[in-house]
Amino acid sequence: MLLGIVAVALAAVALFFLPSLIGLGGPDATGTPGPSSVASAGPSASVEPTSTPAPTQQIYVVQSGDTLSGIAQRYGTTLEALRAANPQITNVDEIKIGDEIIIPATIPTQIPDAGSPSPAASTAP
Repeated sequence: MLLGIVAVALAAVALFFLPSLIGLGGPDATGTPGPSSVASAGPSASVEPTSTPAPTQQIYVVQSGDTLSGIAQRYGTTLEALRAANPQITNVDEIKIGDEIIIPATIPTQIPDAGSPSPAASTAP
């Protein structure tokens, strides 16, 4: 009986080492990730803050009843900014239905800081 147990144990050890003895698999074939496999697992997370994306402009197609000042008010910009973004408009009173107006991108005046606590988070003494 003892001889059978020893034979089974030797067979198990031989089967465990057989793939590496005959050249199947490489050094990382053991299933344990090493330093090289961990580093190449995928993109690493950056600790640098990402830059704020630049705002993009929009194109507005003039509809019946639109005025340039009304379009400016609707999109939260000024008439001067609309005129600067649309040099093809020579007379603000002569826009036509179907004209394409560039709505300039507005840059927010204040960007909330994710690292600072909000006023509601402060505690009273």
